[in-house]
Amino acid sequence: MSQRSVYQLYMVCAEKIVGLALKDNQEIANVIISIYKGLGKIQGRYKRMVLSLNQKHSKVLQELERNQVETQ
Repeated sequence: MSQRSVYQLYMVCAEKIVGLALKDNQEIANVIISIYKGLGKIQGRYKRMVLSLNQKHSKVLQELERNQVETQ
């Protein structure tokens, strides 16, 4: 299962939980909404970290390729 699929599964579950909580108890809904927002922030930070690491990885590969060409 890909990371995207897992994330989508979490989102669907979170939406269902929030929907049920909103029906039954506003206090629980408020807590769940706060958790949901926190998870969104964590996901955003994780995404930025992955993008940064991908850029660094690409630069390292380019440098490695350049070094290999220079040493030949």
